[in-house]
Amino acid sequence: MEQLSYKQANALILELWNKLREYEDRLSVNSRNAFRSPSSNSPAARDARKNLNTLAAEVRWALNLAKGDIKDQ
Repeated sequence: MEQLSYKQANALILELWNKLREYEDRLSVNSRNAFRSPSSNSPAARDARKNLNTLAAEVRWALNLAKGDIKDQ
């Protein structure tokens, strides 16, 4: 993996945070908070949302670790 400068790493982290927020916003939409019927909440959709929430948590954890590992160069 190539070595990133402090500025490049911060830009990448910011981009990933924004993308993560976008995905989390998409995940939070369901029949209770959108104009969708309850039947649109299929078991597969709930499982997918659960898996993506788990992935989002893992990404947040990894980004927090990366923020701590970045040194001024």
